[in-house]
Amino acid sequence: MFNIFRSKDTDKTLFFHTDIHSHIVPGVDDGSPDLNTSVSLAKELNALGIEHIIATPHVTEVTFENTAETLSAPFESLKAALKAENVNVAIEHAAEYRLDGFFERSALEPRQFMLYPNNYILIENSFIQQALNFEQIVFDLKTLGLTPVLAHPERYAYYSTRKKVYQSMHDFEIQFQVNILSFSGYYGHEVKETAFWLLKNGLVDFIGTDLHRATHIELIKKFIGSSDYKKLVKNADVKNDTAFR
Repeated sequence: MFNIFRSKDTDKTLFFHTDIHSHIVPGVDDGSPDLNTSVSLAKELNALGIEHIIATPHVTEVTFENTAETLSAPFESLKAALKAENVNVAIEHAAEYRLDGFFERSALEPRQFMLYPNNYILIENSFIQQALNFEQIVFDLKTLGLTPVLAHPERYAYYSTRKKVYQSMHDFEIQFQVNILSFSGYYGHEVKETAFWLLKNGLVDFIGTDLHRATHIELIKKFIGSSDYKKLVKNADVKNDTAFR
């Protein structure tokens, strides 16, 4: 009897408890627009079994030129609001760095990074093309003792059409963070196929929600319990709950 009820409860929650990619810091990027929305999203993540949120605001040239200084006040307001409402979730923030000129000027050159614990750093490419100096930047980050984590590699079409590059990047000690909704088909069939290819080949190091809005929460809820979700759970060996202790 107990196992039956436990199974039903598990079918409503995620199989990992640390979300390492979300945009719930209020008013700083294309994610949550305000504090009330941010609190609501954090509560929803908590209800899905997330106990630790590492928010990752965009850092991109021109559009979202965030720094530790610009993020401090909105993040602290979110943290205080969650505490006031007794939301049982630990929260901190890193950043999702687009590899562009602003990153090189504001973070790489002055060595002022917003990192995950244990010196992991979340990076992303443009969806149009890989950064021209991608390999050099990754090399520089590794030289500084950082571990690069590439956000949603399955969504870069210029990689998915030549999948051997994924193994080459992974061999270069670039970790991969795949979006959970990629496995659901939310971003299209080709992205879903690539996500499961990465999973099959042991190249999925982390899974993130990449949460921007309430509709993403509803889609994750629908995905949990599906046959594709069960396939993901069966084959995933991710480090969400172990890498940042």
